Amino acid sequence: MRLEQLSSFLEVAKHSSLASASRNLHMTQQALSASIKNMEAELGVTLLRRSSRGVALTSEGRQLLAFAADVIPRYRELTAGFTSASGDCLRGTLRVYVNTAFYLARLFSIVERYCARYPRVRVVTSTLNADGIRERMLSPAEPDTYSIGILNVPVTAEGRPDPSFLADERLTFHPLAEGGYHACVGQTHPLARRRSVSLRRLIREPIIGGAADEMCNTPLYSLLSRYGRPNIVLATTSLNLWSHSIANNVGIGFLHDIFLDGAEPFRTYLQGITTIDIRESMTAVTGYLLNGEPGEILKSFISFLPRGNEEET
Repeated sequence: MRLEQLSSFLEVAKHSSLASASRNLHMTQQALSASIKNMEAELGVTLLRRSSRGVALTSEGRQLLAFAADVIPRYRELTAGFTSASGDCLRGTLRVYVNTAFYLARLFSIVERYCARYPRVRVVTSTLNADGIRERMLSPAEPDTYSIGILNVPVTAEGRPDPSFLADERLTFHPLAEGGYHACVGQTHPLARRRSVSLRRLIREPIIGGAADEMCNTPLYSLLSRYGRPNIVLATTSLNLWSHSIANNVGIGFLHDIFLDGAEPFRTYLQGITTIDIRESMTAVTGYLLNGEPGEILKSFISFLPRGNEEET
């Protein structure tokens, strides 16, 4: 059981409502509900009784609440003590820009752990396309404000990040993880029975985009364009809408395989969806973009980012 699960459970108990807790936690209600169900499965007990009026703790839930109410403050006190002992007094605003809603969802647990370690740093996240991220990264910095862009870019035939996404000598791109894309279709879709499918076949289908501006300068659009013009019918930053549309056969989607590790929140988003291998190579690398030398706040945040196939701890 993870500390962020216990923190989420405390929030649910505080409000007696999954909807209210999910808003305060900045996560979807489905993801929060799945997290609670995973805890129940791990412990082999029922923690909540659900009704139209909200949720109530079972006797086992009250026991877990007492445990969480004891452990979480002690953990925060411990990390605060480490911060104080190391003389670490980082403070300021950290702006994190991402070019896909998928990574924004993954950032939740990273930012939560980072803020617990550095409580004086305020973290603000935004979803922009690659051009928007570059523009923000090159804008004059506000006092005590630091910026980092986290994005995935296409890989060239030589296996290097596409230079068209990084065309400014003031910016440096630092790769974290490389991977390919999988096609996502509803479980009753005609393609769901196939083990693999060609891109030429896929781009004849309506495509559900999971980025803020899928038709403009995204790695997925760049990769798809090598095989024809995709017929994109929807581009959204709402992962709920993305998954719901695909599960109901409105269209197909694409998901980078760094998100197919079976962890939340993507396990919830992939309910009702089948993933299929793509025959052609569609490789992109995820990394972070910096303007100049990183200060201590940026260095500390980078240390929280997962590298390669490492699991977040």
